[in-house]
Amino acid sequence: MMDPPWQLATANPTRGVALGYSQLTDADIENLPIPALQPRSGYLFVWVINAKYKFCLDLFDKWGYECVLLLAAPFFFFLRKSGPPFFSALT
Repeated sequence: MMDPPWQLATANPTRGVALGYSQLTDADIENLPIPALQPRSGYLFVWVINAKYKFCLDLFDKWGYECVLLLAAPFFFFLRKSGPPFFSALT
C-alpha cells in the first residue's frame, strides 16, 4: 500500500493551511525502488491526487503493473504485477 506525499501543483495549494509533512517531487516518487520491493507477482494499492492521475498511470507501466480496479476514480488503484486477478468476477 502506498500513499506518497505528492507535490501539490499550485502556488497556494492548501489555501493557507500548513502541511504537516514534506512533499516528494515526481522524480523522487518515480525513483522509489518499487520493483525491488516486490520482485514477484503481487498487488500495489496507491492513493493518488487528481493532478497526478496520468503520471501515476505511467509509473504503473514503468514498474511493471497493470491497473485492475479503480475505486473512487481517479483516486485509488488496485494494481497487479502478474499473477491471478484480484477480483475474478471483475476481470
